[in-house]
Amino acid sequence: MVRQWLQQNDKVLLLAVSVAAVAGIISIYSATHSCSDPAEQTLYLKQIVWFALGLAVFVAVSIIPHRIYYAISYVLYGVVLALLIGLFVVPGSIAETHRWYDLGVVNFQPSELAKIVTIFAVARFLSTRRVNMGRFQDVFVPLFLVIVPAILIVREPDLGTALVFCFLVLPMLYWSGLTLGRLFFLVSPAINMVCSFNWVVWTCFMLLLFGLLYVIKPRLGMIIAIVAVNLMVGLVTPYLWRNALHDYQKKRLVAFMDAEKDPLGTGYQVLQSKIAIGSGGFSGKGFLHGTQTKLDFLPRQHTDFIFAVTGEEFGFLGSVFVLLIFGLIIYRGIRIASVVQNSYASLVAIGIVSVFLFHVVVNIGMTLGIMPVVGLPLSFLSYGGSSLLSCMAMGGLLSNIWVRRKEY
Repeated sequence: MVRQWLQQNDKVLLLAVSVAAVAGIISIYSATHSCSDPAEQTLYLKQIVWFALGLAVFVAVSIIPHRIYYAISYVLYGVVLALLIGLFVVPGSIAETHRWYDLGVVNFQPSELAKIVTIFAVARFLSTRRVNMGRFQDVFVPLFLVIVPAILIVREPDLGTALVFCFLVLPMLYWSGLTLGRLFFLVSPAINMVCSFNWVVWTCFMLLLFGLLYVIKPRLGMIIAIVAVNLMVGLVTPYLWRNALHDYQKKRLVAFMDAEKDPLGTGYQVLQSKIAIGSGGFSGKGFLHGTQTKLDFLPRQHTDFIFAVTGEEFGFLGSVFVLLIFGLIIYRGIRIASVVQNSYASLVAIGIVSVFLFHVVVNIGMTLGIMPVVGLPLSFLSYGGSSLLSCMAMGGLLSNIWVRRKEY
């Protein structure tokens, strides 16, 4: 039976997922073996256990027909929303946040499960229609499905994970037939928010927006809505900056713009990460020989900044190898989405690829100083049980879709 399962599944995808997880275990061991805290020295052993459980999850989700996921998509979505709301109701928190349920032996982070379930819900809605921006519900419902969990997760607070939800819906809408030009109108408020800190840049952006509206010529009602939303965002953003963001989030964004402005404070982590990666050179300092890692100069090196450990000890070659593994996973996901004949399954595959792509780009960008630090783990590599199980589940879903690619 095991041989039959292996023959049917995407062996390249399974190998790439396993190699990525093993690379994570090796990096976690390197990042924690010299820690003064004995508990941190054994984190790699816990990650091995999570990987073993993850393989079981991979197999389990690859066996269940995707029509069952389709049938219970909205039910699962409701359950996940209840779990996210419950974080603010159940007494107790971890690290002064509301991200995990403390189950005694382990901690459960529902936002990781929410990524998968939200993909199910959006895919089910979009699979029944070809998206038309002129129909309000075609765009509003998918956006609503991602915004609700995103808002709850922002309140935990966990801005990085919330941003994943805002991104995953865009490729799914494009896959459903929304053109790039109209997709730009959807993301224009986010771009507008960034531009609104400088009135010259904001004015140029608004002129560009008006130019695209003239060229694409959507319906009058849509034009009014797009212009109104962008004007409102431009006016409200300064207020949100002063009152909505936590102080640490503001400091991270400021550090992203100029890390050397506060090298011993908010810019410390990014600067140390860049030093670690740069010092690795072409082939690295060697396994367990990274000075930034060994001397604990880099905070959170086994979680959000695990790529810096890889860059320091295995250099450019090791970093490229990791990127190639992620590239292979993403490529296989896009290929699976392209060949599957079931529209729901195809959209689920694109949603999963979007999540992996966002995590890789943002996390590695954080370590290189080209993205703001938003507390987002690197898929498969960063320490964390909920994160690894979620990644293995998404890999299993891709394998599931491949096996049933000819089913309608």
